[in-house]
Amino acid sequence: MAGFRACRCLENYFRLDRFGSCTACPGHGVECSNDTLRLSHGFYWSWTSNGSNSQKYLYKLLIANLAIKSDSYLSESMKYVGRVPKAYKCLRQDSCLGGIDSECAEGYAGPLCANCQSGFYKRMIACHKCPSKKLVAIQFGVLGFIVLVIILVIVKSEKSSKPGRRTIADIFLAHVKIVIGFYQVLAGLLQAFSYVKWPSEVSVLESYIRFVQLNVLQIVSPSCVEESFQVNAYSHFVFTLAGNFLIVIVPLFWYLARVTWMKIKQNQHDESRINEIKKPCLKITAFLLFVAYPSTCVNIFQILPLSCHKLCPFEGATNCPSFLRADYSILCDTDAHRIKTRHLGGVCLFIVRNWLSSFPGVHRVENPPSVSEIQQILHSR
Repeated sequence: MAGFRACRCLENYFRLDRFGSCTACPGHGVECSNDTLRLSHGFYWSWTSNGSNSQKYLYKLLIANLAIKSDSYLSESMKYVGRVPKAYKCLRQDSCLGGIDSECAEGYAGPLCANCQSGFYKRMIACHKCPSKKLVAIQFGVLGFIVLVIILVIVKSEKSSKPGRRTIADIFLAHVKIVIGFYQVLAGLLQAFSYVKWPSEVSVLESYIRFVQLNVLQIVSPSCVEESFQVNAYSHFVFTLAGNFLIVIVPLFWYLARVTWMKIKQNQHDESRINEIKKPCLKITAFLLFVAYPSTCVNIFQILPLSCHKLCPFEGATNCPSFLRADYSILCDTDAHRIKTRHLGGVCLFIVRNWLSSFPGVHRVENPPSVSEIQQILHSR
């Protein structure tokens, strides 16, 4: 072989020079065979640039050069002097196809192939093809019907309740909360261990758990209904806060309307009647907040500064881009993200602060932090 190439490398070794020495394969996320190093299935890497003079293009020329088994090779491409990218394990193994180009499977895109292509929506960490609009309407109709039935059961049972005895609504909600609590814990486990390849039966169960959490954007993304409406981690957060706001405000307005109408109709203040109106409103609010609590916490924590993932193109690189783990289409190092994090976090803590202040025991706290102090804490992080 002298004259047109060096001796071939052993298995699990590679070279970056047609006549150079062999180097041991790094092992993590890469495979070495036929003198070349390639990205393994289930891993992702990113080249610093693209184009005719990019490192990826020059590395492909070297691979083509090493495949030539005669002296007809091009001397310009017999050596690669750049750096090989750093391999990162993908959140979902089947979403990353590996290879020199680090391609993503159908429906996946972006860093770590963690984002979804147009026509797909994200549930947990998997991208699913958007259902038809007819099926979307049926899903929301079923969810709305279930919520409406629960509300009607609470309201009707309060009317037929007897003093000193538990109502049908209390017994019903006690059992429903146990079932919902179980599936919420199960949903949390599936999300925490989403990288595990679960049996098909568990995957089917996971597709129904999203209904239990009232996480509407996990049932189906609005982008499946209208492509121009794209959902990211910010809109998830805002939608979650708006949902919790409506859960509190709608029963409150219903209560105030009923009380106002009663006063106008009866022209008197009946305390017992007001309590009868208040009880179902409080039960409905508490129940819906209980159901929405897990998804609310997830959507709050996933936009915090500690939820960012830095992806360096190669070992020792500086100024590496940092992406939001919940949405790899969002860069954490931008001023826009820092401003949104401070503002959204400040709004969240302000709501929690005011909510806690409604309890008598909290009034003992001296000098609670103001909104400006909360924003300064977030800014320092």
